[in-house]
Amino acid sequence: MASYVLVYLIEGKAKRYHQALSKEISKKFNVKNPSDRIVPHITIKFIGNLNNKNQVKELIRKINETSFNLRKFEFTLEGFNNFDRRVLFIDVKKIDALQNAYQEVYSRIIKLPFIKKVPKFEGKNMHFHATLCIDDIEKKFDKIKNYLSNRNPVYEVYFNNLALMKKENNERWKPIKIWRIK
Repeated sequence: MASYVLVYLIEGKAKRYHQALSKEISKKFNVKNPSDRIVPHITIKFIGNLNNKNQVKELIRKINETSFNLRKFEFTLEGFNNFDRRVLFIDVKKIDALQNAYQEVYSRIIKLPFIKKVPKFEGKNMHFHATLCIDDIEKKFDKIKNYLSNRNPVYEVYFNNLALMKKENNERWKPIKIWRIK
């Protein structure tokens, strides 16, 4: 059975910065590098396991419908933040355009009967971010956070894509479809 996630793919200088910093943190603090498993991204909706190809086709159809309504816009990746002591990430500056695009996509795909809601992290509670390190950082959290304290990344990026990623077994996440937003 495969797992799926819908993401925005970070591109350009912001992607290169994210990859380099994730790798640097991983080597310096001996923690896992999320870029080894998936390209730099901002999660729109973790889908989870889908039982059959018809569910995947239906999900793709919904995203196709939604993507036609979206328009490209600029937003900012800026600074660092965290979720508890488990996740350190590059933060996303809140803007209405991003929240509206997210809501447009989320509200359509969440209607599919096989898509699970996670209200604690989704909908109005969504906090957009680009994960730098996760899970195995709790004991090293303060050192990593201190290491990042003298940096302040600021990257202007365009919301110009959506990608449905798939992972089977313990393989790397791979895009199965990318939608370009104009």
